[in-house]
Amino acid sequence: MKKQWIPDIWLVIFLLTLTAIFLFISFFRLINMNFSIGPFRLTHWFSLIGSLFIAIFTPIYIVLKRKRPEHLKWMLRIHIFGNLSSFMLISIHFSQQMSRSAAYYPDLGTGVTLFVIMLMMVPTGILQRFQFIAKFGRHPRIFHTYIPFLFYMIIFVHMLHGFGIWG
Repeated sequence: MKKQWIPDIWLVIFLLTLTAIFLFISFFRLINMNFSIGPFRLTHWFSLIGSLFIAIFTPIYIVLKRKRPEHLKWMLRIHIFGNLSSFMLISIHFSQQMSRSAAYYPDLGTGVTLFVIMLMMVPTGILQRFQFIAKFGRHPRIFHTYIPFLFYMIIFVHMLHGFGIWG
């Protein structure tokens, strides 16, 4: 393992631990996040912010890493830690939705699908970044590269459904 990875690995572990803690807090409603700010609840704002970051920065990162390879190191760190932070925000929203009472339980179709996609993107990205599974060749990289296309398709349908336009 290369020395420059060590702080990044610890930061990844910290963010994933923080995500798990917030999932627990949100699911069991240990902190009240069930209030509205404007037209949406706080956790919906979290998911919008997280989804927008991923949806906007990921294509920017893909283009800039080819156009400006001299900036790859800091762009990769923004990609990794920005997406992990976004995953945390989206996870808070998801766990809040899953903890709703039966009378107000949401339609889980696209939401569960999106969360499963996020659960595939995060570990494949970590495994790819830290080259934990380099012996498998290009398969994890290809998997991590093409999953975001599913994310874009399903987030679009999920937002249409959430705004009452479709479904």
